[in-house]
Amino acid sequence: MSQLDKMNKLFKEYNKLKEKLHYLLDVEWDEKDIEGHFGTPMFYGAHRRLRNLEKKTKNIHKDMFYLLLKLDGNQEGFSQSSSIGAEDIMYDFKAKYGEKK
Repeated sequence: MSQLDKMNKLFKEYNKLKEKLHYLLDVEWDEKDIEGHFGTPMFYGAHRRLRNLEKKTKNIHKDMFYLLLKLDGNQEGFSQSSSIGAEDIMYDFKAKYGEKK
């Protein structure tokens, strides 16, 4: 599998997780009044799903970041708050390596 295929696969998975996270926070959270069910299995289950989605999203973002750095030859550390976003990583990757296999 080429580096481009790996990056595309990671970005596709990242977008799926972002959509799930968006749905959980912006739709399901309000419709089911998650915070209003404090102390119930619904409340704790929603928070567990939120934590898991955030963790998976961060890990994929990190993998994308290090794949780009590996090809660039940089030795920078990852920080979700200060590193470039996944969309910027994908844009930069395609600009630099999109035509090469």
